[in-house]
Amino acid sequence: MGGETKTGLGLDFLLSELFVDRAGSRVNENVPQIAVVITDEADEDQLKEIATTPHDQHVYSVSDFAALQGISQILVQMLCTTINEAKRPISQVVQECRSATVADIVFLVDGSTSISPTNFQEVRRFLHSFIEGLDIGTDKVRVGLAQFSNEIQKQFHLGEHTDKRALLEQVDRLPQLGGGTDTGKAITVLREEFFTTAKGSRADQRVPQIAVVLTDGESGDDVVPPAKALRQHGVIVFAIGVGAANITELKAIANRPHEHFLVSVERFQALQTRSQGLLQNVCVSMENQRMALIPKFSDVFFLVDSNMMQTDFQQVRTLLMRLVNQLNPSSKTTRLGLAQFAQDTKVEFLLNTHNTKEEYVAAFKKFRLPLRPNSVW
Repeated sequence: MGGETKTGLGLDFLLSELFVDRAGSRVNENVPQIAVVITDEADEDQLKEIATTPHDQHVYSVSDFAALQGISQILVQMLCTTINEAKRPISQVVQECRSATVADIVFLVDGSTSISPTNFQEVRRFLHSFIEGLDIGTDKVRVGLAQFSNEIQKQFHLGEHTDKRALLEQVDRLPQLGGGTDTGKAITVLREEFFTTAKGSRADQRVPQIAVVLTDGESGDDVVPPAKALRQHGVIVFAIGVGAANITELKAIANRPHEHFLVSVERFQALQTRSQGLLQNVCVSMENQRMALIPKFSDVFFLVDSNMMQTDFQQVRTLLMRLVNQLNPSSKTTRLGLAQFAQDTKVEFLLNTHNTKEEYVAAFKKFRLPLRPNSVW
């Protein structure tokens, strides 16, 4: 079988015709799927495009075919290592998820007729792998799931399933809805009927709110206003597009930067290979959002050198006033104190002197340096 080498077509065939049930693949039994590509028509950069990272473990280049024997033992060892890595639960692989243990995550999945039953099984597998990497529990990560087409089907709300095994069983049995693709309407329902306290959201407890939207086509309605409203509601939105998904719509749905919150793949079979990377990004966002939502209280005491010109002091006081406005101090959050010093120290007010931002503002406005001869105000 001679002729021009078309590695890309070969890889497509591998994915669509060989890593499937009918060809003996046990992908649906979670058996690791590994491809070894041997070619003499690719340079090192092309090999890196083909291979899994890290490239120093998955790319091998030799001078000629005879030299393959010299790397055979190394290749066997690496295959065994790869199999063991693939068998490990994803939660053990993704380090970022070890500290990211609290969040409310809702998946919004396209179940329209444009997705074949075989491809929808890939959606189930993706959800299974992703959720398997999360620390599920009432006080940990809560997961909700909705499916949409022309309508939206609420599979389960946040906190409805707090046992991971039961949750995964629900995902594995997810029936496909069928119909068109009204993504905008579905996103609105997500905001109004999923990310609410009554349906298990813990936004009022400063728990990160995250949505993962997966679709394979162009929406039949406008996604821009609903997506904007969802983000303004405090929800971090990840968008996953498959095949003919409209990239402009995906960008309108997802948070920015898009390289972090948007994933686009050509085939549903490729979802599984991207699940770990997406899980990593979600976990990083969970932890970043959790840290951002933690109340940052402190006691701040300003000590001002009074040995300065009055004009310089006015600049200092202007700075202090700006800081007061940014810190939003109060007796229950950030407390402020103020003193000035030269040879001696004079306390203007203590940390417990004032209770409200307004009181602090008034106190800083009254702040003066000791009067000196020829001082002008």
